[in-house]
Amino acid sequence: MARMADAADHKLTMPPALARKLLVVAGEMSGDMYLAPLVARLGRLMPGAVFEGVGGPRAREAGVKTLYDIGQMSSVGFTHALQRLSFYRGALRDLSARLAGGEYDGVVLVDFPDFNLRVAKAADDAGVPVFYYVCPQFWAWRRWRLAAVRDEVGGDYPYEILDRAALLRRLPHIGPTVIGASYSPMDGHVNPLKLLRALHTACTQRGVTLKTGHGVQRITHADGVFTAHSGGQQFRAPKLVLAAGLGNAGLAAQVGLHAPVRPNRGQLIVTERTERILDHPTGHIRQTDEGGIQIGESMEDAGFDDSTTNSTLAELARRAVASFPVIGQLNVVRVWGALRVMTPDGYPIYQESKSCPGAYVVTCHSGVTLAAAHAFRIAPWINGAAAPDELDAFRGERFPATAPATQALDHHHAH
Repeated sequence: MARMADAADHKLTMPPALARKLLVVAGEMSGDMYLAPLVARLGRLMPGAVFEGVGGPRAREAGVKTLYDIGQMSSVGFTHALQRLSFYRGALRDLSARLAGGEYDGVVLVDFPDFNLRVAKAADDAGVPVFYYVCPQFWAWRRWRLAAVRDEVGGDYPYEILDRAALLRRLPHIGPTVIGASYSPMDGHVNPLKLLRALHTACTQRGVTLKTGHGVQRITHADGVFTAHSGGQQFRAPKLVLAAGLGNAGLAAQVGLHAPVRPNRGQLIVTERTERILDHPTGHIRQTDEGGIQIGESMEDAGFDDSTTNSTLAELARRAVASFPVIGQLNVVRVWGALRVMTPDGYPIYQESKSCPGAYVVTCHSGVTLAAAHAFRIAPWINGAAAPDELDAFRGERFPATAPATQALDHHHAH
C-alpha cells in the first residue's frame, strides 16, 4: 500500500493519472482538520479534480462532496458498536461497490484505521491506488494521538506506550491475545454511584434546591426574567442554564438556541465483587473501589429504547473475558442500558442566547470527562466572566438548522 506524506512532510505531488476523481475518507473531526487543507492543496495541483467520500464541514468547505458525514461515523463508533453495524456495513458496501465499478482513480484515507483499512482493502482488490495520510500502523497511530494531546496542553501530559511485557507488569491478568496498551497517569475513573451522591450532597450544602420529577414543558422570557413551566408550577430566575440532556433539543429553541442532540444507547455489565485484579482502569473494563467489575460500553442508535439486548451483552462479556480471562469466573449481578446525549459531531454545545441574554445551553456526552472544564471555564463564564476564547468552536450554529432534533421528552429521558 502506498503512503501519503505525513503531516510533517513539505513536498506533495500526485501522479497526473489520478487527476480525475478521488475517494477521500476522514471519519473523525481530527481527520477532517487534516483532510481539508490536503484537498485544497491537491485541488491546486490537479485543476478539475473531483473529491468525494466521507468528511465534515471543513472538508466540504474545501470542495469535498460528502457521501457520508463524519457525524454519522462518530455517533455510532466503529470500534465500539457491538450490535447495530448496519450503517458501517452499508457504507463499506457502497464504497466498495463504487471502487469495484471503476468510479475512482485513487483513494486518500486520513487516519480512522478501523474503517479505513477496510476501505483500503476494497480499493486494493479493485486495483485502485491508495494513499494513507497519517499512517495507521497501530502503535504509531496511538502514539501520534497521545503526542497531539500532549502538544495541545503545552507538554504537560505524560504517557507511555507499553508492549506486552511491560503491560503484564501493570496488569498481570491480561489474556494471551492482548499485545500492549497505552498508559497515562493522567487517566482515572470514579465510582458512578458515589459520584452521584457526592454531587447531590455538594449541591445541597451550597443551597441548591433539587426538584426531582419536574419535567419542563415550556420556557418564557419577559422583562429579563425566565419562567420554566412545569405542570402547574412555575420557576423564575434572571438566568437560565439548559443542562437538560436530551430535553435540550426542544427547550433550546424556546430561548433562541440550537441544540440538535439525539440519544445514543450504551449497555453495561457489572459483576459481583471480587479481590483486586485491575489496578488501572481500561477503556471499557474497570474495577470499582468496592470490587465490582464494570464492563462496557456499546454505542447504538436505538432511539429512546434504553433496554438491554442479549446479543450485545454477550459480545461485551466475550471481549472482557478475552482481555482478562479471570472475569469469566465471576457472576453478573446487574446489567442496564442508558441513553447518551450526543450532538451530530459528538462534541459539546456551549452558548449564550443572543435573543434571550442570560439563557445558556450546556450539553455534552460526558460530564465526568469535562468536569474540570465545566467547573473552571464554563461556570465562571455563566457567572459573568469573559467567555473563553475557544468557546466559539462549540456554538450550536455549527450544525445546520435542519439537523434532526429529538422528540418531546418526559423528564426521565432528560439525563
